[in-house]
Amino acid sequence: MREGTGVAAGVAGTVTAFFVALGALLATTTYLFICVYAIVKWIGDADGHPDPATIIVGWVAISSLLVLGLMLGVRLVGRSLVERRRNDRAS
Repeated sequence: MREGTGVAAGVAGTVTAFFVALGALLATTTYLFICVYAIVKWIGDADGHPDPATIIVGWVAISSLLVLGLMLGVRLVGRSLVERRRNDRAS
């Protein structure tokens, strides 16, 4: 067995699981964001129209946070699977 095969399999499994769940994550977080935005808009300014720029910025923020979460997950999985090197020199 080659040396980095376990780490590669762990990272590939994490990325695959993320992309399988990405559609559901985007749908649910976007729905929650729009619901919260509608409640805040209803409380603050019920007569005004919704701002499309706010919805677009919210969706971009949601997408960015999900990708950031993926990168942090890959880093943690990769880091936990790699053995730490010991310094065998006596000081």
